[in-house]
Amino acid sequence: MSMGTTTPAGANAVRALFTKEKIFQTTVGNALGLQVFRILLSRSLLLLRRRQCPERDLPEVRQLAREGYCVIENFLPPAQFEAIRDEFNKARAASEFQVGPVDRENVVTDLVHLDWKERSRFAAAVGAFRDNPRFTAILRGHEGRSEEKLESLGDFKGMFWSSYCVSDADDREKLELTNCDLHADTFHTITKAFLYLNDVDGHNGSHVYVPRSHRMSVHRLLFEYLNSIGRKYGAPRVSEEKVKRMGMTPVSMDYPANTLIIANEQGFHARGRFDPDRQRDLVYIEYRSHPFRNR
Repeated sequence: MSMGTTTPAGANAVRALFTKEKIFQTTVGNALGLQVFRILLSRSLLLLRRRQCPERDLPEVRQLAREGYCVIENFLPPAQFEAIRDEFNKARAASEFQVGPVDRENVVTDLVHLDWKERSRFAAAVGAFRDNPRFTAILRGHEGRSEEKLESLGDFKGMFWSSYCVSDADDREKLELTNCDLHADTFHTITKAFLYLNDVDGHNGSHVYVPRSHRMSVHRLLFEYLNSIGRKYGAPRVSEEKVKRMGMTPVSMDYPANTLIIANEQGFHARGRFDPDRQRDLVYIEYRSHPFRNR
């Protein structure tokens, strides 16, 4: 075989290296450290992008970079917040929510996708996130993107979520995995935001985050390596015991309505548990930037 010939396995390894796919494409490559290399490469490119982004000095962005999350209470003016709740309730009254599957904790999440083009229909939600200078500045600083590249090199999604326990859960097929297990969404930085529309605590699914778990320590890289050659979960699970052995402790985000939580969900996180009579309503925002493209 000539030196210039690329084997199928080699082609798969190259393709796996520079894509955003969660499913790892080559066992041999991962055994040799391909997944760890992808993680380190994506983090290096992110840091280079941030150096060119003036929003990196915002206090919320600094908090995100240091701890992996930030919390903004009273995020919106009261009138705008109530307008979002009105949009949420109108969608629920019109039966627009899609009913989700049941997880092991007997929790269902109903949802409505927010179409950012429907500005008249979701004017309050669009104004709070898609057209909000404060929120988009935090997003640019965290992702290291200019306003133009934020649009062209990333996906900006939004949803209304309503989560609750169901009484007939034993009669339904359940998901194998539950978001109550600590997990990481992907191998690169990803920004997610949760605006609580009602008071949320440990009884109705508060967001749980492990501070500084987004950092690529030796323990975290070893965890990623073992996952890449083992079960290969796209969103790998981790036990609380293992997190504690890494020297970290989960924090429950118990906050009143109109609190915005922004988190790098490359870090370990989970959804808290629900009491049978409790519900959690929120606006969910997700932004995924291409990890290997700076231009």
